[in-house]
Amino acid sequence: CRQCEKIGDSSRIVQKPSPQSLIPKSFATESLLTNIILGKYQYAMPLYRQESLFTQSGIELSRTTMARWVIQVSEKFAPLYAALKEHLLQQVVVQADETPLNVLKEEKQCYMWLY
Repeated sequence: CRQCEKIGDSSRIVQKPSPQSLIPKSFATESLLTNIILGKYQYAMPLYRQESLFTQSGIELSRTTMARWVIQVSEKFAPLYAALKEHLLQQVVVQADETPLNVLKEEKQCYMWLY
């Protein structure tokens, strides 16, 4: 600081390293990734609509990039998925929800099972 310079103090400014990002070498913050994933899965907003919203805000962010980020984040959670599955399989009784799901306008009925 200027005051330190006046008195001849040559202390160095030390800064701790920044936390490791979920996606190395990416500008995607945890907050941005959370918003994209919540939009897609919690609020059923497809990535093309999120891309449109970003564009309207003056932010150039393609759905391809967002899709890649969603996949990369899901891979980070693979150990958690495995632990939850192991715990689930150890239970005597398991509650499940079978939800019908339309996939690519196929004629057959698809389902998503939630436990």
